[in-house]
Amino acid sequence: MPYLSAYKLQRATLLANSGFKAEAQSYCDALVATMKTTKAPAYYHPTFFGELEDLSNRLRQVPIQNSGSWMAKPSIEKVSGSLLSKLSSFVAGDDSDAASQGSGRDAAEAGPFAK
Repeated sequence: MPYLSAYKLQRATLLANSGFKAEAQSYCDALVATMKTTKAPAYYHPTFFGELEDLSNRLRQVPIQNSGSWMAKPSIEKVSGSLLSKLSSFVAGDDSDAASQGSGRDAAEAGPFAK
């Protein structure tokens, strides 16, 4: 069904933007195969060819990963460990804050509107 190719290209773009690069590449491959077997080029607009080529090039440049996103997801252990260490240092008073050191007069003079 070549008349649905524009919708398939849109679906492939949405999949690629969502991080499903393998599925988007499958859609692109199917679109290219459909274009090769279709004898009536009236279904395809020059913009369609350009968008398909741009998406294919973009998918070739990004390596296919097992994760479902463009960015790597942090593990829960790393997040909870970082949060726990920050909380512990805050509760223990090890957190050094520039505003808490020195007298109030020195802190006021160091601001953006200091004389």
